[in-house]
Amino acid sequence: QLTTLEALDLSNGQIVANLLDRGARSLRGAYPKATADELIEVVYRQALCRKPSAEEMAIAREIVGSATPESLADLLWTVVMLPEFQFVR
Repeated sequence: QLTTLEALDLSNGQIVANLLDRGARSLRGAYPKATADELIEVVYRQALCRKPSAEEMAIAREIVGSATPESLADLLWTVVMLPEFQFVR
């Protein structure tokens, strides 16, 4: 049996991945001189309307590294998977 997240991934995985890739490129383009920490804060503020906690910031720094579009897409994927971001009907 699949969990809800597994079922969502199977049905929307590539669609969501493409959307997050485009979002990451757009984010990097909108803030070309921003540091990794600044980009992390932008993502949290825009997606969750709050700053990341100290623990979340530490994890996000590991994910983002030098803030390439690929690593930003990974961060976006991580944030989208947070329970507070999801809406399941």
